[in-house]
Amino acid sequence: MLLPVLVAGDANASTTAIQIEPGKSTAFFYGTWDTSSLTFEFSPDNGTTWFPVVAAKTANATFDFTAYSDLDYRATLASVGAGTSVNLWVVQNAFPFNT
Repeated sequence: MLLPVLVAGDANASTTAIQIEPGKSTAFFYGTWDTSSLTFEFSPDNGTTWFPVVAAKTANATFDFTAYSDLDYRATLASVGAGTSVNLWVVQNAFPFNT
């Protein structure tokens, strides 16, 4: 299942928290970056504390990860430039891409 986390992000902000189906997934970071950085984060305590799933991205990239139940996920976009338009999509239960 394809899940949009951030679509055409162009402002310094965090998305609304979402749930991701438990299992192995792949995150796709892509778009026009123009100085911006995008962090994919999770929260174990209903959004009080956020931790990076992976280090912030500043260019197109993919990242394989395992989603767990009872966690919230979000994207945080920072340092946007005038031409920024970035996306973060997750393919749920996507493995094996790299086996």
